[in-house]
Amino acid sequence: MGGVPAGICAWADRGASGFIFVFLKSGEQTAAEFVKMRGEIEQRH
Repeated sequence: MGGVPAGICAWADRGASGFIFVFLKSGEQTAAEFVKMRGEIEQRH
């Protein structure tokens, strides 16, 4: 059975929570990009 690389990054803290779904990338690729992706979508008010 073949598979498609995919992952979910999730976080929650006092002021924010979120999920990022990533397809067609390895865990190493995703980990290297996660901080940038989170920074682009998370905003404090």
